[in-house]
Amino acid sequence: MHLRCSILLGWILAIGPATAEEIPISGKIPEPTQIGAIGIIDNGTFLVIASDKGNAAQVLKQQAKGGGYEAWGAPVTLLVNPEKPEFDLDIEAIACMGRTVYLAGSHSYRRKRVLTRPGEPERTYAENRIRLAATEHQKRRDHVFRFELNAEGRLKPGSLQSINLRHILSETEHFRRLAKVPGRENGVNIEGIAVDKQGNLYIGFRSPVLRGNFVPVLVLSDFNSYSKRELRFVDLDGHGIRGMATTASGKFLLIAGPVGDRNAASQIYLWDGKDMIPGTGSPGGQTSVLVRDVPAPGGSHAEGIAILSEDRKAFHTFVVFDGAKNGGCTKLAVPKAR
Repeated sequence: MHLRCSILLGWILAIGPATAEEIPISGKIPEPTQIGAIGIIDNGTFLVIASDKGNAAQVLKQQAKGGGYEAWGAPVTLLVNPEKPEFDLDIEAIACMGRTVYLAGSHSYRRKRVLTRPGEPERTYAENRIRLAATEHQKRRDHVFRFELNAEGRLKPGSLQSINLRHILSETEHFRRLAKVPGRENGVNIEGIAVDKQGNLYIGFRSPVLRGNFVPVLVLSDFNSYSKRELRFVDLDGHGIRGMATTASGKFLLIAGPVGDRNAASQIYLWDGKDMIPGTGSPGGQTSVLVRDVPAPGGSHAEGIAILSEDRKAFHTFVVFDGAKNGGCTKLAVPKAR
């Protein structure tokens, strides 16, 4: 049996009244209203952010202790083949360990939109029916990148690498039938990544959410070896993973949100990292605890989380929001469940 609980309001209040604080970000930021991923380097001296558009990550440097951040140097361009640069990589997640940075593309199929955005020409009924029938495999989304920064926050030459998870998705039974289904229709859609002290990489999925509310997390023990992998599952009450970060004790903070286009508030869970599939012989523990809701700027969605520090009562995190200017970066206190 696994534990399912949410903490009491009194415990939320116990961490103090200043639980959310917007962090100023300045300078030229690529795709500033599409930021959906964040990582922390050197205890907050540097941040790394990325959008789901374009093909770059941006390093930010802290301007004063406890102050805001400014774009630091040119963006780190993510190239698989320098002679054939790709754009719109759909980078959805960042994780950092030391000065090593990991970034994950969604690996998702796409169905064309029917609703028009401001400034777009109106389409006909017939055109929209055709668009709704078509799905696309955008191979440029099928990458997980890794690179290193030096002590000055600059890209270490020759450190950029990438892997492609598409063949794992096609071969693994839990994904195989859904690998070509658009992400927002409960097909494969990666939106979380985390790394532990042992170097294990955790790939979190917004979808699919399988029967019983089980969300897959792919664990890679070796960045360069697909054979060393494991699939675990976490129960987030029907939601998928929109962001994730590793705690000092090896647990995980997970931003949970809807699979599709439904406009719903995001929440943060604390997961012990163990496979939550029940049954005789299953791992002990198996807890995912709802610890707080995430307030979001109007029209935006929480999509990236990184842990700056923690104390006895709370994890002190940075959260970014897709749809807010410069990610609407917010310092958010997340209470520890007891």
